[in-house]
Amino acid sequence: MNEPAHPFKYLSSLFYFIFFLYAGIFIYQTSFRIGDTRFFCLFDDAMISMRYAKNLADGFGLVWNPGGEKIEGFSNPLWVGLMSFFHLFPIGSSKICLVIQISGLIFYVLSLVLITKTAEILSGGSKAVSIGAFFLTAFYYPLHNWMLQGTETGLQTFVVCFSVWLLLCHRETKRLKWWVYLMLGTGTLIRLDMVVPYLCVSLLLIYQEKQNKIRHGIIAVSIFAFFLGIQTLFRQLYYHEWLPNTYYLKMTGLFFPYRITRGGYVFFQFVRQINPLLFFLPAGLLFVKNDRPVVLHLIVFSTQILYSIWVGGDAWERGDANRFLAFVMPLYFSVYAYALSYFLSRLGEHAAIFKAKQNFIYGILIFFSLIQFNSFSLDGWHEFLFQKKPYEVSENQLNTEKALLVKAVTKENATIGASRVGAMAYFSCRYTIDFLGKNDKKIAGLPAKNPPPGVSPWTSFFPGHNKWDYAWSIGELQPDIVVHLWQYWSGPQEAKPYLLNDYRLIQWPNSRYNVYVRNHSARILWDNEMIQCGLINR
Repeated sequence: MNEPAHPFKYLSSLFYFIFFLYAGIFIYQTSFRIGDTRFFCLFDDAMISMRYAKNLADGFGLVWNPGGEKIEGFSNPLWVGLMSFFHLFPIGSSKICLVIQISGLIFYVLSLVLITKTAEILSGGSKAVSIGAFFLTAFYYPLHNWMLQGTETGLQTFVVCFSVWLLLCHRETKRLKWWVYLMLGTGTLIRLDMVVPYLCVSLLLIYQEKQNKIRHGIIAVSIFAFFLGIQTLFRQLYYHEWLPNTYYLKMTGLFFPYRITRGGYVFFQFVRQINPLLFFLPAGLLFVKNDRPVVLHLIVFSTQILYSIWVGGDAWERGDANRFLAFVMPLYFSVYAYALSYFLSRLGEHAAIFKAKQNFIYGILIFFSLIQFNSFSLDGWHEFLFQKKPYEVSENQLNTEKALLVKAVTKENATIGASRVGAMAYFSCRYTIDFLGKNDKKIAGLPAKNPPPGVSPWTSFFPGHNKWDYAWSIGELQPDIVVHLWQYWSGPQEAKPYLLNDYRLIQWPNSRYNVYVRNHSARILWDNEMIQCGLINR
């Protein structure tokens, strides 16, 4: 006789259904129509990776501009490789981003399965805790934003969740955790800064498993050296650099205390938005339980916090989990769901109401916790409820429209200059000069610019977006079209002398499409109707 299904099974199925529905609507919300065609576009940094992937698939190599200088302007080689694989298929440029988003969704689902299992192991088999961890992870808006807008966050999350699950499954055995080291080592190919969780887990295992610490150390160092060595060797042979160009752009030429202070500030905002009481609740388990799995989760999460502070946070901070924290948030949610259940059960020992209605009260607390975790900004709530397009989608649409317009009014050998270069370069298929230096070694090696007097160094500082030199990018390189400038601080003012002397303004009826074209450039289609109707004589 078949046993009746546990009610949690139905609840889990319902949540999966709602998750897929929500994720599908989210992905659709990132698309937009241009003319008769619906375009799917990724977050602009992900579109930079797409540009490299397309050039690799087309036989030009891992380069930003076909025929241009070899520069490693991406930080996610394995993700670029996956993107390149999809570019081998006959998928139109308007729809290929959808394929990448679906890939992100697949890694999201795999991570949900894993975090559900780890939460159940963590809590000693509690279905309520596993459902709570699933619910918090599945509907945490920043995870949707980063995973489903094409960044490598989904793949990072999967690697970390899978590694932790392996450790929990084999925590009672004395066998060496080969697969864990290999999985986390592979993670360093996703992003070089995945060395942080690799070293964190390695040191923790060496400390906890003292009987095998020498063998652990040898294997950890060997696998680490292998993965770090192969990418460093490739980087030296191909790019003639020890580190990616993105490292020099973000981590050099900036006053160290300034970067750390900014990182601390954005972390403080993150904790404040979550609510300090909720944020530190999982740490309470450390005072009442000597539980190695809890320690593992919290140490991996904490080291990522320290790393986020070290690098100054992300460029795009809204009080939620940035890209350095988002992929370890499922680990935090797993411990949080366990801590909430544990302390609620302890209350039940002293108050009958908590014992009799424990699952009901637990469910209510998980629901309101999710609301609090997602309360990072008013815009964020509008996006979460689909009252507004997801983060940066409006900019993606504008850049895609501009890119198609630039493609229509230029010859194939034209060059364009821009500060937001991802979608612009990908959809225009033109040689693109990156004003902010992610794909320009000269800019990346410059000293960082500081905010002008009266401008907050914490709220107006964008790591990796504080270096430019228009004397070089416009005056020397002379792009045929300047699409847009970096609008913060003194960016537009510094560009004016070069634009006034050598360029003419094209201003179409929709002022969003203003661009500057270089005087008498032979690579501009001057007779094009769009050029003629927008040309402003000065």
